[in-house]
Amino acid sequence: MKIPGLDIDLDHLRPYFIGDEAGPERYRYVLSLDIMGARGKMLRNVRTASIPIMKLQIAALASKGKNTKGPVDLFPMVDGLYAVTESLDPMMFFISDVFRSMAAEFLSLKPWEQSVIRGALAYGPVILGRESKGSSEILAKTNYADSILLGMPLVQAFTAEAGAPPFGVYVHESARSFAPPEGHPVAHVFWRWWLAGETSKKLASKLAQELKGYFAHCRKFPMGTFYAPDRIAAHQELAREYFDEFETASG
Repeated sequence: MKIPGLDIDLDHLRPYFIGDEAGPERYRYVLSLDIMGARGKMLRNVRTASIPIMKLQIAALASKGKNTKGPVDLFPMVDGLYAVTESLDPMMFFISDVFRSMAAEFLSLKPWEQSVIRGALAYGPVILGRESKGSSEILAKTNYADSILLGMPLVQAFTAEAGAPPFGVYVHESARSFAPPEGHPVAHVFWRWWLAGETSKKLASKLAQELKGYFAHCRKFPMGTFYAPDRIAAHQELAREYFDEFETASG
């Protein structure tokens, strides 16, 4: 292929990929999960920031390994990950297990060491990079494409995280409206991960109280934490609503 006025054959410069031979669209649950304020943590000290981010990845890998409800695919991001499942049961286990693990970590640290996670769940069609290798010779020769995930629910889950409470999961309307043929849409806006068992409930109850101290610390040092006071107030109110049952029980 040549462009008039440009004496160059462009074909050998263009990246080769046949879109029609990309992987099929598969309907999946997609969870976007990350560390709140990771950008500020990395601006302060990259080594310190690496600790909670890598611990989240480790918690996710550990949960994937012991999940007997079904397979979970993980796709790391800069400050978190996407988790993908075909049905809701393995996602339910994954959310509960990862949040328990990260709650235990949070409760073991001082306020200036603590990190908060949050996530959002969506449902819809995705294309898996590992199923698209036949569209390109160079992709077929490596495992690079295995870490690629494409689809509408990635965007929906990522943007919906803005409505997720600290240590909570927001359910996007796609997962509240649609489900696999044998399943049912999620009925609630917030996914309460502690309903999985008594240990989870005890952790969540303690977490609800300890988050108050965490926010008080951040409010005292807004410049040092890169955490704007108006965002602290908004997130604390979200946490109050999300963990309200424990406030009622204690008060």
